Amino acid sequence: MKEITKIGASEIKTLTLVVMGTKVFLGLPQYFIEVGSTAGWMLPLLSGAVSLVLWHWLSGLLKRYPGENIVRITEKVAGRVPGFIINFLLLLYIVITSGNLLREFADAVLISALPDTPISIVAILFVLTAFMACYLGLEPIVRSAYIFFPLILAGIAGILFSSLPNIDLTQVYPLFGSGIKNILLYIAPLCSVFGEVIILIILVPYFSFDLKETKKIGSRSIILTSLLYSITTLVYQLAIPYPGSIESYLPFYQLARSIDFGRFFHRLEAVFILFWTFAAYIRISVGMFVSAYIYKEIFRIPLQKPLKPAIAVLFFTIALVPKNISESVQIELLRLMIGGLFTFLIPLIVLLVAVFRQKGEWNESAEKKG
Repeated sequence: MKEITKIGASEIKTLTLVVMGTKVFLGLPQYFIEVGSTAGWMLPLLSGAVSLVLWHWLSGLLKRYPGENIVRITEKVAGRVPGFIINFLLLLYIVITSGNLLREFADAVLISALPDTPISIVAILFVLTAFMACYLGLEPIVRSAYIFFPLILAGIAGILFSSLPNIDLTQVYPLFGSGIKNILLYIAPLCSVFGEVIILIILVPYFSFDLKETKKIGSRSIILTSLLYSITTLVYQLAIPYPGSIESYLPFYQLARSIDFGRFFHRLEAVFILFWTFAAYIRISVGMFVSAYIYKEIFRIPLQKPLKPAIAVLFFTIALVPKNISESVQIELLRLMIGGLFTFLIPLIVLLVAVFRQKGEWNESAEKKG
């Protein structure tokens, strides 16, 4: 069996940031505003704070089972059959959400650049490119994320700063938007926005660093991603006043289109398309790799390369299931509401079972000694 290539902390950190932050290019800022109105920018900060607490609890799994990933830990704690069911549900969640994300990116290309191109052509181009990276292994994906991360970040920052002349600070009022009660209601469900942090407890065997560094990477990624979503949502709602800000499926693209530097500088969104395409390829290839890896772990298959073509075909098939962009957006909204069950709640239940089982073993050993 080929020895696993270990990957450093800085590379994994950039990969996690790209994977978690990619949704900023899609409809997420618009959804924050739709839920919170003029207080939409608060939601990622509040949900991020809750996700940070959940991540610290969740990373306790790794402390009790050093060197093991979430798939193996779940099987040890829950047993072979219940563990199989839980892990298979996690696999289905990742495959379906990644496939739908592929569809959203394909729709974004149609809206922004290639309106007359069949959706299947755009989707298959995404799939083939992501599959090539996935087939080569995790290391090329991580290296690509490490190289392109500064460019993606520079593209986001450039568009946000270029939008500042268009902002109207009065659009931040009323400060609590749709109301404190409504905001509090959505904090917990929207923790799913940061659910991709779970890759840090899936890909553990590939890490060259310890648990302490893993916890730091997860915490910093959640904090930085929540700031990214908050700042982007705030700039968007100030530049494109409510309720106009809830009408676009692609808020960041709409923000880029609103930039105007005079007669000779137009269509700056073309540059924006380049940056989010890089992010999309990385996100989809990570989804493919993680899906193949979990499948290998569940069914105890020695190699995962033979699984990757099938996973790629599955992604492509799922991407073509929605009839239009409205259906793919509705699927994504459903994911936002229930995704936290798969990425935070179920692993936390596994953690609690592990804790109580370990306490029970300690009590039994103490009674025997007594």
